[in-house]
Amino acid sequence: MDSSICLAILKAGVLDLLFNKLNNEKKSCSEQGVAELGSRNKSSKSEFVDIDSRKIPLEYWSVILPLCGTQVREINATWNIANKIPYRLILNECPYLESIQFNVNNNNWLEIISLLLEAKSLKSVYLHISKDCKVSVDILKVLRRLPKLTKLFLHGLDPKEVYQLQKLIHLEDLSLSLRKDSPPINIFEK
Repeated sequence: MDSSICLAILKAGVLDLLFNKLNNEKKSCSEQGVAELGSRNKSSKSEFVDIDSRKIPLEYWSVILPLCGTQVREINATWNIANKIPYRLILNECPYLESIQFNVNNNNWLEIISLLLEAKSLKSVYLHISKDCKVSVDILKVLRRLPKLTKLFLHGLDPKEVYQLQKLIHLEDLSLSLRKDSPPINIFEK
């Protein structure tokens, strides 16, 4: 239901074209269809500054991002259970991305690291790290390379890796949530 509410901002002709293209056998759009959609709906591009997988299902991102990716500043995909996020598409189509929210697990951590390495405009990062994911120290090293990063939220961080956060001195806002079985620690100690 949420996706229909968000998509309601599009004009009826654009919605018809979008759903016709997405409902074909392969669930993909031809380049011609994407160009048609873009030319008919330039005014709605500014509506997609914040892309949320709860409001716009991932299957529509392959159409929406090429059309208005330069307008997108925030992407939230933490609510996506299947975790089939098009990281490469996000990186290619959203050059001015400022905020991301993703779940990190053993299946997608390399793609997230790649996105973090290349998206230098990021100011805010929210990562929910799954308990079985053992690579959060690699992610912390990559976060240090983001020159504009000011807000960081890490959920499910391994307490052994908390001390790596001391190297992120340019943060204005830091929120941590350790794994459930972790003892309390002081992040200011070495």
